[in-house]
Amino acid sequence: MSNNKIVQVIVAGGVIIHQKEILILKRSSREKVLPNYWEIPSGKKLPLENVEVCLAREVREETGLLIEPILPFSVFEYQVASNNEIQECTQINYLSLPKRKSRIALSEEHEDFDWIRKEDLHHYKMSKEVKKVINRAFELKKMLDSFKRRKIDPRG
Repeated sequence: MSNNKIVQVIVAGGVIIHQKEILILKRSSREKVLPNYWEIPSGKKLPLENVEVCLAREVREETGLLIEPILPFSVFEYQVASNNEIQECTQINYLSLPKRKSRIALSEEHEDFDWIRKEDLHHYKMSKEVKKVINRAFELKKMLDSFKRRKIDPRG
């Protein structure tokens, strides 16, 4: 058994959808964890911070975008180990919409961004968890769009 301290961390992730595309960010080559991998905007929740407030703050810090978290729809877990600590992370992912069209202003943690469609997903190096979250978001978006198009008479 390891003597490493275990720290539990909550991470908020935002799948930002604009029309039929989702925003992804490329992690900097200087990052210690998953350098050059593509991901969704995300970050650690501060003590006593609301998860949706955390998400909005992290997205603004990483991209410059103001967003509206719509729906938490996916959770995954992962661990990050360092010399004397293991961070046991739980990431809560929200379907989110940009509040207005803005230019992306990347933080130093990232070196590129792209707006992708579902068919583009296989062109990007990303973790299987992030790929799964993005695929689920595209499926959810398709389902929500089909509900919006249906005209149902509640009287039968």
